[in-house]
Amino acid sequence: MNTHRSLQMLALVIAAGGMAAGAWFVFLAWQQASVPLAASGVIVLLTAPALAVTAMLARQPCQDLSDDLGHADSTLHLIRTVRGHVCAAASFAVVLWFCEAFGMIRATTFVVLYTLMCGVALAAYLPWLARAERRIGERREAFRAQLSELKAAGFSPGG
Repeated sequence: MNTHRSLQMLALVIAAGGMAAGAWFVFLAWQQASVPLAASGVIVLLTAPALAVTAMLARQPCQDLSDDLGHADSTLHLIRTVRGHVCAAASFAVVLWFCEAFGMIRATTFVVLYTLMCGVALAAYLPWLARAERRIGERREAFRAQLSELKAAGFSPGG
């Protein structure tokens, strides 16, 4: 298995495990009507994908140019997925406010906390993800240029 595939799988396992733990906290909070437990679950749900991106960004470059290119592609895909996750969580805040406004739920404290946590997550993640995406995108283009030069010189990539 390629190194970037193993790291990508580890990152996805970290994210999925964290999100499952967060969902479990939210479920327990719902059963016990506990706002602090629900807030803890939301925090875990929002931070788990960032841990996955961090794991992917922490990888050191290797000697295999095509492996580096594949890792850059995987990292960019994960960054875009995490951005979507955080934006979807923030969109859910709007749904919660509509439900609260129309009397479908009565959880004002939780909705306020959830909205604040999503706002903090958006304020922190979006600039960080944009910088990481730009840096990895530039690195990917440099890898592509190097790979093209090697192919033009008659060397086979990956070996």
